[in-house]
Amino acid sequence: MKVNSEVYVGGEQRNIRSATLMLVFVTCTYLGSNLLNVIVYTWELIDKYLLLSILRCLEEKDHPMR
Repeated sequence: MKVNSEVYVGGEQRNIRSATLMLVFVTCTYLGSNLLNVIVYTWELIDKYLLLSILRCLEEKDHPMR
């Protein structure tokens, strides 16, 4: 019985470790996307016209028939 309880505890620790890694991954993804949003927002505040010209240039490259 001792072996079974140790195996169960080991499996439980594995589940906790897996859940912790998933939580870290989700948190880092959320923070990364917010950081990108803050960068674009700050860039927009500093130089909106440059950002718009870059976006227009990218749109023209996507649609060469225009």
